[in-house]
Amino acid sequence: MTLFDDSLTLLQTLVRNACVNDLTPDSGQEVRNADSLEEFFSAEIAAGRDSGAVTVQRLEPRPGRTSIIVTVPGSDPDAEPLTFLGHTDVVPVDAAHWTRDPFGAQIEGSGADARIYGRGTIDMLGLTAPMAVVTREVAREALAGRPPRGTLTFVGVADEEARGGLGAKWLSAEHPEVLDWRNCISETGGSHLPVADGSDAVVVTVGEKGAAQRRLHVTGEPGHGSQPWGRDLTIARIAEVARRIAAIAPAVSQDPLWSGFVTAFRFSPEIQDALVTAP
Repeated sequence: MTLFDDSLTLLQTLVRNACVNDLTPDSGQEVRNADSLEEFFSAEIAAGRDSGAVTVQRLEPRPGRTSIIVTVPGSDPDAEPLTFLGHTDVVPVDAAHWTRDPFGAQIEGSGADARIYGRGTIDMLGLTAPMAVVTREVAREALAGRPPRGTLTFVGVADEEARGGLGAKWLSAEHPEVLDWRNCISETGGSHLPVADGSDAVVVTVGEKGAAQRRLHVTGEPGHGSQPWGRDLTIARIAEVARRIAAIAPAVSQDPLWSGFVTAFRFSPEIQDALVTAP
């Protein structure tokens, strides 16, 4: 249980650091999680400093927007590398809708019924933490004279929740050499799934949702903003567009891929029915 316990402890620390990215340049402050991750690797970094068996880099395009890269070089330069690409920021919280402290990382229950509550436990600190734990175990093996064949890199990247302009996108543009981009594992790709028949499966993500932004031009009569009498108020047209978009109720997908994915989970009959057959 050591790997699990270490992952849980690190996850709690990362959640409690509350690196909330509200899309403004000075939010996030992922430096707090970078500091915690560097402390987590501190013994291995110190031990590998002279030999180069473990290295660490910290990069930031703006104060506080820090990404951390920990590398365990492989023994075979021709072997395929692997990169764990985790992010350390989280989205904002509407505290009024939380029944627990969103940054308390509170654990309730035990065993298979245990739950941890906190912003980022799903997206994606719950993966970033075990990625770091596994990397530290590989680093310890390397320091003992048993390095991996291919280079293993762990990245705790900033600013994922605002499309990476101060994180992965910036790293790829300004410092592409700090990690290998060929084989990256990030959110959900390869995630473990215990399925309804008791067997195990691995989810392989081959596509991801994306943005399809559009610019809408609404025209009306010019006039004072205080809604002059008799005017065809442009802002009212904008509101009507928003109302109609919000009223759209697309049908639930009935294709076999979605249905098979839903039925593989151990949902209650009510939830499964809502996801698969609801109008």
